[in-house]
Amino acid sequence: MAKRREFGRIDPLPSKRFRARYPDPTPGSTDRIPAPKTFTTKTAAQDWLNARRAEIQNGTWVHPDEAKKRAKAEAEAEAAKAAEAARRQITVGEYAEQYVQRRVSAGKLGGKTAYDYRLYWHGPRPKAPGQRATAGGRLHHFADWPIGEVTYDDVCSWHDEQLESGKLTQVTRCYEHLKTIMLDAEDRGVIARNPCRIKDAKASTGVKRDPPTDAELPVVISAMPLQLQPLVILAAAVGGRFGELTAFRKRDFVIEHDDHGAVECVRVTVDKAITYVPGEGRSEKGPKTEAGRRTVPFYGDDALIFASHLTTVTAPDQLLFTDATGDHPLPHGSWTHHWIKARNDAGRPDLQLHSLRHYHGTRYAQLSDASLAEVMARLGHTSVAAAMRYQHAGSRADKLARQAAGQA
Repeated sequence: MAKRREFGRIDPLPSKRFRARYPDPTPGSTDRIPAPKTFTTKTAAQDWLNARRAEIQNGTWVHPDEAKKRAKAEAEAEAAKAAEAARRQITVGEYAEQYVQRRVSAGKLGGKTAYDYRLYWHGPRPKAPGQRATAGGRLHHFADWPIGEVTYDDVCSWHDEQLESGKLTQVTRCYEHLKTIMLDAEDRGVIARNPCRIKDAKASTGVKRDPPTDAELPVVISAMPLQLQPLVILAAAVGGRFGELTAFRKRDFVIEHDDHGAVECVRVTVDKAITYVPGEGRSEKGPKTEAGRRTVPFYGDDALIFASHLTTVTAPDQLLFTDATGDHPLPHGSWTHHWIKARNDAGRPDLQLHSLRHYHGTRYAQLSDASLAEVMARLGHTSVAAAMRYQHAGSRADKLARQAAGQA
């Protein structure tokens, strides 16, 4: 028989252990609350009952069910606190890689751009067999910093130091990338506030990429190998980018003739580009935006020369500009070797192939009176600011003045 105690009950069990219970002091309750475990001795069971009675008497007693809820909530809070601390200790470089990978997986970032971003964070590389030593990226300074410890003053100090290099455009690009990374971290609750808050941080070197003059362009074209001259002509005639130009196949072109059978126009469809990512090689991809998918007509001597070049290509799917094997797109390195010589012959060592895009855009905007929307469509721009570069008010004003004077 169980022996009644002044407070609670202690019952012997067949296992020779002891169970302790006490009345639930909650008003209206008739329950008995058992100990969470059995005891090896009556004394241990009595000690546990005495402790519960003391809690009830001094007002610190909590029902076991409520105690479990509180313990669970406290454990969850501690776990969240630990997770937050661990998350804030992730390095800026690690978070930047997560951000880039998320954008790539979402299809919002191409392989080449992702590669360029990762170079910002890469550390110095010593010279290796067949390779040159490379300096670390500009953002490698922050790569190993816990992301929660980067302050506004840290960013300002880094930015001031980078500006001393004089490479203002490069510094701006790196700063904007860092700012985007930190803004993403702020949005996700990893950091409390974005430390990249420098006013007027955007800057550029102001170095102008002047297009070739009408006298310089023929010199450049004639100095290129015969098989590459059509590429230069095409770049100036349609304003294509290098990746777009090297992706062209014969089927991308349609030749139109006048009533006498002479070549009147060549229309080219731009809907892909060759991209190169070190370690991954070259691949053919569609344009980043729908604006990049366009059909561009060109006329005059450019059309005549290019139509003649197309007759030398037989298969519709044949690439127009290839490597030495004739089976793969023209590598940029092979192109650059000849381009440097050609531009030097023209006295323009600063000339970039992309300058021919500017050449085409400027002529199209100024000589044809094309609207801003038409310039954007012609060059595949989504940015009004980019298209505005080709619509210089001075040239338009001069033309209007000549017309007003009856000289146009």
